[in-house]
Order: sequence, then C-alpha cells, then structure tokens
Amino acid sequence: MGHMKLPFGLSLTRRPLQSDIEKTFDKTASVKLQASNWTEGATDPANLVIYDWATIGTDQTEAMSYQSIVFNLIRRYNGLTPLGRELTKSIIDTRVSWIAGNGVNISAEGKKENEFLEKFIRHNKLDGVTFRDKVTDSELEGKVLGIPYWDSKAKMIDVKWLCWSDTTYKIETDPEDYRVITGVRYGKMGDKFLPYDQFVYRSFTGTLRFMNESPPRAGLQLFSIDAASSALRDLRRINRKFGAAFPFFEMTTQEDAKNLIKSIDARKWRIGDTIAAVGKGYYMEPNGSGLESIIKEILMHFRFISQGTGIPVYFMAPDLMSNRSTAQELLEMVNAATMSERENWKDFITDLCSQAMKIWTKQTGEILDYEDVDVSIPQVTLNQVQQLVDVYLPLMEAGVVSKQFVRERVPDSDPELEEERIEKESEMDTEEDTETDPITQLTNELNNTSGTEEPPEGTED
Repeated sequence: MGHMKLPFGLSLTRRPLQSDIEKTFDKTASVKLQASNWTEGATDPANLVIYDWATIGTDQTEAMSYQSIVFNLIRRYNGLTPLGRELTKSIIDTRVSWIAGNGVNISAEGKKENEFLEKFIRHNKLDGVTFRDKVTDSELEGKVLGIPYWDSKAKMIDVKWLCWSDTTYKIETDPEDYRVITGVRYGKMGDKFLPYDQFVYRSFTGTLRFMNESPPRAGLQLFSIDAASSALRDLRRINRKFGAAFPFFEMTTQEDAKNLIKSIDARKWRIGDTIAAVGKGYYMEPNGSGLESIIKEILMHFRFISQGTGIPVYFMAPDLMSNRSTAQELLEMVNAATMSERENWKDFITDLCSQAMKIWTKQTGEILDYEDVDVSIPQVTLNQVQQLVDVYLPLMEAGVVSKQFVRERVPDSDPELEEERIEKESEMDTEEDTETDPITQLTNELNNTSGTEEPPEGTED
C-alpha cells in the first residue's frame, strides 16, 4: 500500500498500479478532489482506497470503507476511471428515473397551505431538476440532507443541500438511543453544528444503528461492475480477431517457411493482397471457443449487479439473454426494487415541507398547518392503469373510497389541479346546456319581449 498526497491536506491510500497508469491515475484523482471541494480536516477523510482494478484478475478481497465506496462510485459515474464508467452511469441513471418517476405531487387541503407549498416547491425546483439531482446524490451516497432556512431577499424558504462527498457531515444520535437524532456536525474540523429540528435527513440504505454508514446499492457492486466492463473489452478484442482471418501455408521445410515469412514481411502484406508461394495454403479463423466463457462471465456479473441494484439483466445485456421477459414484467421488477426509496423520499419531502411551514409561520406570522401535507411520487405502468379500472373505480362507486383517493393514484397527475379543472369543465358544460335548452330559450324570449310591440296577428287585446 502506498500513500498519495493530495490538495487540501488529504492523504489517500491506493493499491499499487501499473507504471503506465500511475501518472494518469494520480492526475484524475487530484482533479476529482478539487472539483468536489473536499475540505481540509473534514471528518474522517483518511482510509480512502482508490480502486482502478488495473490488475482485474488479481484477488481484490480487501474491505472497503464507506468513504472509499462513495468516492469510487462517484469517480465511475463521472467517467474518471478506465473501467466501470459505462455501467455505473447506466445503472444509477436508470434507478434515478424510476425513483423520481414523473416528479413529485405535493398538495394540502387548506387553501393557504396549498398556496404556500406551490410557491415553496416552485422556488426550490423540487418538482423538477433539483429533485432528480438530489435523487442522484442519494444513489451515489446512500443518504440525503437538506437545511430549510429563511431567504430574506426572496421572502421565501430556501433549502441548502449538504452532500456528504463535499462535507463528510456526521449525524449525531442520543448515546442511549441510536434511533434519536440529536443533530449534525459538518464543516472544517467538524466545527459547525445544527440541532435535529433545523434539518431533514434520510438514509436509504444501512440500518438505524449505523446512521452514518449508508453504502449506496451500486457501490456494493463495484467489483462486478468493473469485472463486467473488463470482460466486455475482452469480448471486443476477440471479435476484432474474428474479423481478421489469416493465411496459413504448409511448407516442406523450415527454411521454406522462414523465407516465406520474410517475403510477406518485406511486402507489408495485408488481408486482400495476393500471395504466391510453393506449398498448400488456406485461411484460418479463430474457433470462438473463448467467447462462450467470456459471455458467461459477463452474465454472471450482470446477475450479481441485478440482485444488488434491482436493474434487470435484460436492461444491461438484451442481446445476451436467451429468455426475454415482457416489458411489463421488467418494469414491475424495477418498480418493486425501488419502492423503498420512493417511500423514503415521500417521507423526506413531507418533513421538508413541514419544516418550511414552521419557518414561514415564525417569519411572517401567518399560521400554517404543518401537518397538512400530502406527497406522492407517481409511477406510470400498465399495471397501475389496469388497477385503477379494475379495483379503485369499483371501490369508489361502491362508496368505499373517495374520488380524491382515486385521483391521487392516477399516474402523472396533480389531484388538486385536476379537481379544479373538473369543476371548471362542469360549470362550462352547465352553461352550454342552458344555452341550448329550448324551454329556457323560449322563456328568455318572452321575458325580453317589450310591451310596446304589437301582438301577433289573430290575438285579441
């Protein structure tokens, strides 16, 4: 093991690498640290092991710390490693798309609460790019932390986000009950502290007992990700050799064989050129026996990755799969694998909105019911639509559930907005019906008839 000095006083430990990779590796590692603004003296920055698996065939059984897992995962996601970058980004982006779904729906029953939530969400872009960005961070770090505060300039509640990879923050808990969060410590030398009621935190992996150890799902599959990436490169090399058939000549003597080789080399022969020689010649091609073994290795690692991340193997290697599941089956598989994360995110956004309401009440004097928050992250699948038709609609018609309950389960919709639209459409339909009703039209005509008009012919005074 060797140590590498990096900016900001950090010392990273890395495994020995091949000499031709050393300089490039040191440079990319240094650049990454500068880009992520790692702070000097941050909590426990040591013991970071940077793996590039330059010797992928060797035994890599050394345990990696949470710090190393996160750091290595981020480097691969940002394309700073020779191996694993393609798979890592694909895996994480797929999970993010499924977790974030079609964005967040946030509503409240109270009018003033609903108006505030709309402004708060729009100001912090929690229904769009910021939400997806934070979901990505949670997939890279296994946790998320937001600090709502009063923005005096905007006259609104803003959210400051702390990324562990930038601050190495540490959640503190009650020493007698690890389930109770008392605060968070961050900054240089851990000199900044916030009590539990001034931030919102969620861990998506790990356990409550180990609050600060939340290894991301993809991070636990780093070896298989890199091994699969390496095997794919081997597959490419073999495929190139398959396309390069080469001539072979059976010569009578060793001397004749040497002379032929010298002649071919002197002419700088290439495939397609003519060769004239004494002897029996024919083209030879690789038999491809090594391909099957490599494909099996790739699929083996893909299965490990799939078990750990919930991404179906078919998503990673559709052309290598013999049994192909239906699209609906694959989507349901990913949906089930990311359900826990979506529920965690719903709880996180709910708590964040409640905290924002408390701050708003304190700063403006307008009392908001901070418990009046409803959050949903809709997913669009064929099964959901079918469930609405076969299950929820009959329950609503039977009076078991409300219309609001059904609206909240319609994918890619805002229940409050849809209710307003339905009311407006109902009013417009009523007006149109009134206008076209013949009895109403006749009544209006009679009421508008002037007393100075002459009565119709044949009518007695």
